[in-house]
Amino acid sequence: MRILSAALLLAIASFAQAQDQRFYAGFDVGGKLDGRFDDFGKLDSDTPFGGHVGWQFTEILSVEVGLIEVGDTTRSAATDAGFELDGALYQVGLVGRIPVAEQWELLGGIGAFRLDEDGKALTIAGIRPFDNSDSGYFVEAGARFRLNEDWALRAGYRWYDFDPNSEGHVTGGVELAW
Repeated sequence: MRILSAALLLAIASFAQAQDQRFYAGFDVGGKLDGRFDDFGKLDSDTPFGGHVGWQFTEILSVEVGLIEVGDTTRSAATDAGFELDGALYQVGLVGRIPVAEQWELLGGIGAFRLDEDGKALTIAGIRPFDNSDSGYFVEAGARFRLNEDWALRAGYRWYDFDPNSEGHVTGGVELAW
């Protein structure tokens, strides 16, 4: 593990010498992530929103870290009384970009996520703690339109390997690079 950590630090240090490195931050909103639950009962959930920061260490590769607030999710009319949850999705990944026109880039990414989601289950036996936390991988495909050297619009589709169900959603947002 120490050898792997040392190799990673050495790689990061060598990339830091690159001329084309840039940092960026963005805000995005996405479609609901309701597919992470089994399909029974009435589900009511908030629209996910969040942000990400990235380091473009080569002309075509970036490392990104993101946080998505999945908000409150409530299920009612199930066998028991349902549940109420609140959570956040943390992710880290590698994003590749291919310029296709002067202002357009195609994006593709892969990474890992951690969903921290907990609340209470309303059961026949009373109120019980309920934890729906999960971790796994995600993949992303999308495009970026550069408004100018610093500002860009970004849209895509991100798919998560949730247990027991997989789920994806469309996202859109804005980015600022420096």
